[in-house]
Parts: sequence; C-alpha cells; structure tokens
Amino acid sequence: MVLANMNKKEFRKHALELRGQVTGHEEKSSVIWKQLLARFPWPNEGWICSYVDIKPEVITRPYLRELVSGFPKHQASRDGERQKTQLAVPYCLPQHLELFHLQDWSELTASHWGLQEPARHLRLPERLVAPTHIDLFIVPGVAFDRCGNRLGYGKGYYDKLLSQRKRSSVAIALAFQVQIANAVPFDPSYDIPMDYIVTEHEVIDCRTERGANGPRTMCSDV
Repeated sequence: MVLANMNKKEFRKHALELRGQVTGHEEKSSVIWKQLLARFPWPNEGWICSYVDIKPEVITRPYLRELVSGFPKHQASRDGERQKTQLAVPYCLPQHLELFHLQDWSELTASHWGLQEPARHLRLPERLVAPTHIDLFIVPGVAFDRCGNRLGYGKGYYDKLLSQRKRSSVAIALAFQVQIANAVPFDPSYDIPMDYIVTEHEVIDCRTERGANGPRTMCSDV
C-alpha cells in the first residue's frame, strides 16, 4: 500500500477503504494466527492482552474463546506454585482503555458501538488489570509500516495504553498484508510503535527494521 501526499485524515480514510475490500477474512485470519502461534507460542504463565475483533479487523474471537476455555488450567512454575496464563481484554472509557480479566466468554456483551466488552456489572476493581502486568499485547490498527509505526482509529487509546507497558512486554499487531504501507505518519512524542506485525504473508520484526532505518523513521525507503 503506497499512500503519498495525504494528510493523516485522508490517509486513514483511504486505508480503511482498502481494508474494507479484503476478502477471505476467515481464511486469512487463520493463516495469520498460525504464523503468530508458530513464532510466539502462548506462554504457560503470565498475561496476554488482546482486542476482540469487529469486522473487518483480523479475526480474534474464536482463538481467544479457545484460550479462555482451553488454557492448561494449571501449570507448574519454577517455584512450585500452580499458575496459568491469563487473558485481559480492553474496554473503552471516554478518554482511555481499561483492561478486564476475562475468565469466561459469557462475560462479554455488545456495546452500543458493536464492540464486545465486559458487562458493566462485572467491571469491579478486582477484575481490572494494570498495563504493567501484561507480557504480550495483541493490537489492532488501520495501517502500519515496516518500522512498526501504527495508524489507529484516531482516539489514541492504544498509544495511551502502550505508553504504560513494562519494558519487557511485547506488542504485536495483527494485520492483512494490504494494511502494510510504505510509510505511516506518526508523532514520536506520542505514537507507540509495534515490535512485530503478523500478516497472512509474513512476520515483520519492526525492531530490526527500525534499527536498519534509524530510530523511528518513516520507513519511506521500503
């Protein structure tokens, strides 16, 4: 995807149109997940945060449902305690995202935007998860470049969330190949880059790309 001489609003509009033309969502999403899990197997413990897809994003729902219902219920940790991997899903507040510890798929309900979010009566302090607890973030987006620069939906929710992550965590975007642009506009003081992008064709190591192109470049030479 080559988008030149556009402002950010025009860039987002055109990128959304391109993504909306993608066909074979289920098949391509399945390939993306196979690539994701081959490169980044689910850990036996720790925290994963993932978006719950809305059309036409890369599908996550069936895979997250399997994780919630099919996680190994108990894994022996090195210190002998019994642990398992936990899943957190985001929900929207007016200015930011909160993370909810999802324990059963039935805890999700449709919001007025069509998002699948935890039922309001379950949003208790003991079910909230701090971004600093997350080991792996699975992130949506409108467009990306190979340096990991991300164009979101314009609210900055994920940039705010990822600005609070711990240094050891990994941020992985799921995208269709058509969403990979030659360059994505970004503000280095605010926008948070991805570590990896997984498409139906490849796994992009954005950290290596940034190293090859210099710190937070536009990847305009790609």
